[in-house]
Amino acid sequence: MPRENALAARYFRSIDRGLSITATRSTFFGEFGSTYLFCWQEAAAVGRADGAELAANEPVQMLATLLTYPPDAGTSMYFDRVAGRPFETEALTGAVDAAGDRHRIPIPLNRLLLPLLRATNNSAIAIKS
Repeated sequence: MPRENALAARYFRSIDRGLSITATRSTFFGEFGSTYLFCWQEAAAVGRADGAELAANEPVQMLATLLTYPPDAGTSMYFDRVAGRPFETEALTGAVDAAGDRHRIPIPLNRLLLPLLRATNNSAIAIKS
């Protein structure tokens, strides 16, 4: 996979975060679509600054695609969360946070979500232990 596509995938895999915190399925995208959109816009900004090639309307396209998923669909982070397995907080939201710092791009929603995801992830690890 070309570096640009790998970067784009990493930033947009960060969509899992809301599902991971709430342990709800894809109907969550419709209920909190504007929040997801803002979060993805932040991720897209830092992704582009890091060299990812993303369409100008990539966040809107992502939300539109996710809204077509069946109600019982979920993401890998969601399924890890409900199974009590640790998930990829640092590789996804942590990467957006680090890139925001590196490029001095404000990412307020991602910054809010990162400690929540860390706490949720730590809870999943503690439950499994």
